[in-house]
Amino acid sequence: MNFMPTRDEAIKLLQEVGLSQNIINHSIAVADKALEIAKNLINNSVTVDINLVEIGALLHDIGRSRVHGWHHSIEGGNIIREQGFSEKIARIAETHILGGFSKKDCQILALPVNRYLPETIEEKIVCYADKLTKGSTYITVEERFNVWIDEYGNTSILKNAKKRVKKIEKEIQKLLKFKKKIK
Repeated sequence: MNFMPTRDEAIKLLQEVGLSQNIINHSIAVADKALEIAKNLINNSVTVDINLVEIGALLHDIGRSRVHGWHHSIEGGNIIREQGFSEKIARIAETHILGGFSKKDCQILALPVNRYLPETIEEKIVCYADKLTKGSTYITVEERFNVWIDEYGNTSILKNAKKRVKKIEKEIQKLLKFKKKIK
């Protein structure tokens, strides 16, 4: 299963599964931010599968068509596999949430125990771009986590997720050789 839909096919699928226009707009904004990051990395001679980044970002929240909350990332991976798409896209959906979930996080949140941490550069780019995007508005990682902390409290899950996202942010900035900071 290595099928990769086009951008138009991915957006059409988001509509077909019944996602709200707000979530579709968010997914497009995340894809645009992820593409910006990926192109800057490629310009600095980093190998990135730009098509995977774009389609993974577009489909990262597809699980919200069935469930909201923490489970939407795992459900998104399931939907992507059901469509016969590349496992790499499914992993992007599963690892985008917060800064990914460790096995311990899964136990705390009553999720299927697995390691849902972004590992590939493409997974990290989409995870990071998602944290820089609230709705269709671009914000900082700090602002994003402040919203969640206000909503859910300063929990250990959020503290650990923020550390993981800040680590991804530093890794991407280092790969960019500080040539151009992502805002």
